[in-house]
Amino acid sequence: MRHTLIVTLVSMIAFGCAEVSPPPGGPEDKQGPVVLMAEPSDGAVNQSAVRSIRIELSEPISAPKGSAVFISPRPEKPPRISWTARGVEIEFADTLPANRTYVVSLPVAMVDLRGNKPDSAITLAFSTGPSLYSGLVSGRVFTGEKPAAGVSVALYYEKSLHSETVYDSIYPDYLTVTGSSGGFVFKHLPPATFRLIAFQKTGRDDRFRPMRDKFGIPDR
Repeated sequence: MRHTLIVTLVSMIAFGCAEVSPPPGGPEDKQGPVVLMAEPSDGAVNQSAVRSIRIELSEPISAPKGSAVFISPRPEKPPRISWTARGVEIEFADTLPANRTYVVSLPVAMVDLRGNKPDSAITLAFSTGPSLYSGLVSGRVFTGEKPAAGVSVALYYEKSLHSETVYDSIYPDYLTVTGSSGGFVFKHLPPATFRLIAFQKTGRDDRFRPMRDKFGIPDR
């Protein structure tokens, strides 16, 4: 199969229906929404008792459709996700495992009432143990020579893969979406070896479907 996406790794370290019109007057707003408040806060540790997450944004938004919130690693039971006028609330079905770093990613498909998107996926990290993981992977995705925005980038634990792995049947261990420049970054990764795949998602869930999704892999 001919790959149509090109992935460039910048660094890889694994240590561890109503129409709303904008108000007139004033300078034109070209900035997308940013995080105003989060519970638990970004970087919080010892959050073993957390059962929900609340993220409030700097301005009203149009709630994205479909699968739009990525929680890495993926909880065993799907959480309940409720979008509000200015953010999102996530309620877990069970207590989260101890000593694990979680990263919540909000998509670039999320827009304010003027149609402005975040420059990149908004992320929040917290730990159910005393510290956060420190691994980092970042890079850019291209279609030909053009940056590819809105492309899913997935990480899979190498130890869980084998020659007969059917990607359609498994979820990525970590997932994010490229920003306007085609860039992506995974922070707070555990000490492990991963396989990275970038793909243009066609299904309603977060699985990679190699027989129909355009995809690319890094050269190293």
